[in-house]
Formats: sequence, structure tokens, C-alpha cells
Amino acid sequence: MDNEKKPLPYSATKSELVTMYVNQMSKKTIRKQINEILIEKGFSILSKRIEHNEFMEYVETYGLPKGYKLN
Repeated sequence: MDNEKKPLPYSATKSELVTMYVNQMSKKTIRKQINEILIEKGFSILSKRIEHNEFMEYVETYGLPKGYKLN
């Protein structure tokens, strides 16, 4: 069963993040949550790419997206 899950990418764009989580919460909620992390870490909310550490913080805070596994 684990073979059917995709490996979690190293980092993601906001659009990719939304695609990963949209079956679990609304697009608006996902964008609000990632923007909060970006602001807290000193990044612009206009950034389209989410760096690895911020991406991992999102995953740790909100859980692994359905259909993905940690490498």
C-alpha cells in the first residue's frame, strides 16, 4: 500500500502545496496558513516558492498530505 503513495517533495510552490492539501482543506485556508509561516520566518508572502524548512514546518504543523509519504 505504501508503494502507491508519492514521496513528499523537498520543497514546493504555493500552487503545488494547494494541490497536495486541497482534498483536506480549502485553498484559502492553505494559503493563509503558509503565508503565516512565511511571515513568521521573514519571507515575503509574495514568494511563490516555499523553501524546504518552511515546507517541512507546514507538513509538521498540518500533517502529511493524503497520498504522500516521507522519503
